[in-house]
Amino acid sequence: MKATQLILLSVMLLLTCLPLAAQPVDEESGDLVSMDATMRFSEAMSILQFYFVKYEGKIIVDLSGMKEAISIPINRIHWKAAFRSIMTAHQLRFDETVNAYVIYPMDEDGVGRASPGGSPEGGRVASLADEVLIEVTFFEADQNTLHEIGIDWSTLANGDVDFTANLSGASNVAADIFRLSFDQTFDTGSGTIALNTLLRTIEAHDRGHVISRPQITVISGEEGFVHDGMDFSIKTVDDNGNVSDTFFSAGTIVTVTPTVRTDASGLKYVQLDIDTERSSAEPGAVSTVVKISKARTQKILYNGEESIIGGLTSKEIQTVRRGLPFFKDLPWWVFGLRYLTGYDYHSVNTKELLIIMRATILPSMYERLDSQEGIRNEVDSIREQILRLDHELLEPTDIKPVDTE
Repeated sequence: MKATQLILLSVMLLLTCLPLAAQPVDEESGDLVSMDATMRFSEAMSILQFYFVKYEGKIIVDLSGMKEAISIPINRIHWKAAFRSIMTAHQLRFDETVNAYVIYPMDEDGVGRASPGGSPEGGRVASLADEVLIEVTFFEADQNTLHEIGIDWSTLANGDVDFTANLSGASNVAADIFRLSFDQTFDTGSGTIALNTLLRTIEAHDRGHVISRPQITVISGEEGFVHDGMDFSIKTVDDNGNVSDTFFSAGTIVTVTPTVRTDASGLKYVQLDIDTERSSAEPGAVSTVVKISKARTQKILYNGEESIIGGLTSKEIQTVRRGLPFFKDLPWWVFGLRYLTGYDYHSVNTKELLIIMRATILPSMYERLDSQEGIRNEVDSIREQILRLDHELLEPTDIKPVDTE
């Protein structure tokens, strides 16, 4: 009986040590890690990157797109062995470069999908994701003024837009825009003007204003979100009589997902999925009233191109008391004079919301680094030239005395 128990105990110890014996262990860095099977892949790579940076001075660049859990329990295994186990379990491949471990997914033939041409020169990791700067301008203008100017938004290109102004009886806005434009045609009052100049002219005449200009940098394929405004709450009552607050967002809201693609000629362009909203909340007689101007669209823009969304109108009703001074504001009980000497004037002001979008593909991380190094080298070169000139000016020279006789 004792012999049987001893044999079973030996077998269990052997099975326990097999996983550890199968993995190579670095004697100089023997840190062991433990991870739960439900831990997300990105969290596991963040933990393992600490050891890679500590012992090898390298980072982990994950190009696999894995968002699931690691699915295997890691129980006191050497950190590098745990990394290899996770790669094997998910059929991933990694390449070791000078400064990083790059993780790739496996193709059907079992080969990792690396970037074309292998690793870049100097051991740099080629980033497959571009960064895109998204600029959105919310501009609210008087609709009558826009119609008077006669802007053709479909002609927007390279920051310029065409217009056909009605110069007969035109306001100062249309006259100034025609004066500031180029490619003018006097007989029809048409021309071309820069978009920024157009908006500044309308704003200078108090016929419109910029609501906000949010800017956000987003990685290609990822979602960016900007909210400039407030959150308001609405009280709700459930079946049990409990009162709770439900919060909603109002203001300027932009949700955008840019994707950088390349056409057959190698030119990069941006496929833009954008959702914009301009809203405001006002307390009503029964509940909160939310005014919303919302647009959701997909656009294809080349690098630096602008696009515009218009036609989102809103109406403001203003009531002004007009009539004989003093008498028109008397109370109703003073012989009813306020009704004989004054009246309420209702004016409806229609405004149009313009949403201007611009997408710019930013230089890569290495391009920005090389640019900074180039500027630094140029500054150092200029500094050396200045020091050399100063040294030459300070050197003693042989000056012969002048004979005055």
